[in-house]
This record gives sequence, structure tokens and C-alpha cells, in this order.
Amino acid sequence: MIKKFYKKIFVFSLAIAIFIFFQKLDLQTYVFFIKYYHIYPNEYLKKFFIKITSLGNSAWYFTISIFLVFTSLLIKKIVNHKIRLCLDKIISINVFLFFSVLLTGLITQLLKHIVGRPRPKNIYLDLPVDMPVEKTYFDFITRNVDFHSFPSGHAATIFVVGFVFAFFLPKIKYYILLLFSVVAFSRVFIGVHFLSDVIASFFVAYVCYFFTKLILKKYNYFDSKKINLSAYYLLFLIFFIFAVFLSVAPSFDLFFSNIFYKGINIYGDHDFYLQGSDKLTFVFRKLILPLILIYILALPIVSLFLPINRIF
Repeated sequence: MIKKFYKKIFVFSLAIAIFIFFQKLDLQTYVFFIKYYHIYPNEYLKKFFIKITSLGNSAWYFTISIFLVFTSLLIKKIVNHKIRLCLDKIISINVFLFFSVLLTGLITQLLKHIVGRPRPKNIYLDLPVDMPVEKTYFDFITRNVDFHSFPSGHAATIFVVGFVFAFFLPKIKYYILLLFSVVAFSRVFIGVHFLSDVIASFFVAYVCYFFTKLILKKYNYFDSKKINLSAYYLLFLIFFIFAVFLSVAPSFDLFFSNIFYKGINIYGDHDFYLQGSDKLTFVFRKLILPLILIYILALPIVSLFLPINRIF
């Protein structure tokens, strides 16, 4: 296990070194997204990334984990043995989450102050007059927040939360890591971090997750048993996580709807592609959409009386 971990350290360190010492790629990525941010007409996508980035705030996870731990400890006194076991699992998960986020935050802040990399918006503040704009240097060991770009704290937080969730829910780990990566990527999209800052955050989060797990195991306070949920509960959990994302950044709904928006027709009405008269939209509207609704809403009820469970 340790040998595999060292290999991962080498790979990630190499990737981070490439991005740091070839900063031109970082600058090009930053300029691309800044141009996209200011030129792209769809405001809903911009608002989505601005809102969704708040999920990288560690205060969310400190608050939730502390609340669940203390609530579970209080409830344990008045419930039976079976429920008490479930509460012990909740306590174990949230203790793991709390210390993972805490260690990640401490290491991230330490690196920010040591490395002293300028944030994208301040990239020209540290350049001598005769230095090309493609090159920058670091202000090592600084308390100036304008030079605390590397690594990204929000990205590191959401990554370590993703690692913790993925450990206990391995069946949907790729879904979790993909969705949480969107939050990390938002730091690049809104122009507050470079791409390599986010990549470094992934590495920092994994290291902190790994060592938190080792420390808790050493003191026998780590329940390594995975949470085995049925397909229905996993599906519910997937929808719940997605619903949280949409609740935090509801403009994604408007962005997605806008993809199918055609504009105002000659009669002054709003037109959508699914309202069109071409063959493709007709087939989707009259055939595919009703079949989807029947599959989701009607067949589960029919399966109570007929042996059609294999369809699902």
C-alpha cells in the first residue's frame, strides 16, 4: 500500500512540476477562460460556476460533521442497539471527514504561505519591467494574499470530501469525483486560480486523505467498512447530491434549458426545439418521452403484480 502511494506521489509531483516550471501553459489556460468568461453570451453558465464554487468552502463540512457527530452522540442514549450501530457509523464517517478537511486546510495554507505564487488577477504585479509576461517568479514565504494562489484551498477541500465519500460509497465513486471536480474546475473558470493550482490541490487532498486514514486506523478510530446500499438507495443518493448542486447553483437549469431555446418566433412567442415540427423532435416528443415516463412512473407499479423486474 505504501509503495503504491509513493508511486502516486511521484506521478503527481511530476505533473505539478511540469505545470509550475512551464507556466506559459497555465497563462494560456487562464487567458482562454477569461476570454470565454467575458465574451460568451450565456450568463447562466457563468452564474452556475460562480455559485457552485462555494461548495469548496470548508465551513460547510466542518459545520455538517460537527452537527452530525454531536446529534448522533445525543440520540445514541435513547435508541436500540441496531440504530446505535448506524449512529456509530455516522460518527466514524464524520470524524474522518472533519480531520481530513482540517488537515487539508492546514497543509494548503502552509503551502500557500511558503510558495507565494501570485493569483491570476495579480500576475503582472510581480514582474520586473524587463521580464517577458510569459514568465513569473514566486514571492516565497509571504503573508500577502495576492500571492496565495498555489494550491487552491476550495479545490483541495472539495477533492478531499470527494475522496472520503468515494471511500465509503465505492459503487458511485466516479460519479462523486466527477461532480466534485466540476466544483474544483470552477476556480479556474472564474479566474481566481491557475489550472496547476487545482491539480496540486488534488494531490494535496489525496495525501491528507491518505494520512488521516492511517492516523485514525492507528488509534483504532476508523471504520473501514464500506456502505452497501441497494441500487434504489444509490439512485436516490445520486439524485440527492445532484439536487444539492442545483440548489446551490440553480442557474444550471436555465443554462440547460437555454440550449434548446430557439428564440422568439414571428408571432412573438418563445420557441423551443422540442416544439418544432421536424421529424426528430416529433419522434422524441411523441414516442421517446412518453416511453421514458412509462418506464419511470408506471412499470414500477406494474412490477408489484407482474414478474417484470428484469426490465429494470
